Amino acid sequence: MLDVTTRGLLERTIDEAKAVIPGALMKARETTKEMHIQNSEDYTLGLAIGYIIGKFAAFFAMLYRRSTDEQELKEVREVIFNRTAELRETIFKTG
Repeated sequence: MLDVTTRGLLERTIDEAKAVIPGALMKARETTKEMHIQNSEDYTLGLAIGYIIGKFAAFFAMLYRRSTDEQELKEVREVIFNRTAELRETIFKTG
């Protein structure tokens, strides 16, 4: 299981991702045609989730000098899944 510090970092990382979504979405819309992206909203959601996982994995590896075990990874996925609706809402509020 994730400890309080690690869980807090994951939650803050999700909050950071929400904060950068509007800019990422606008940039995705500008480059949609040249990158052959059909749905900039889904692309932005993927970017946000990738950011969350990447930053969290780097922090975890630096702090604990190992990768997450299966139970920790399951908890990370659950936290992200439970907050995905917030990420989508941020995307659609951007317009």
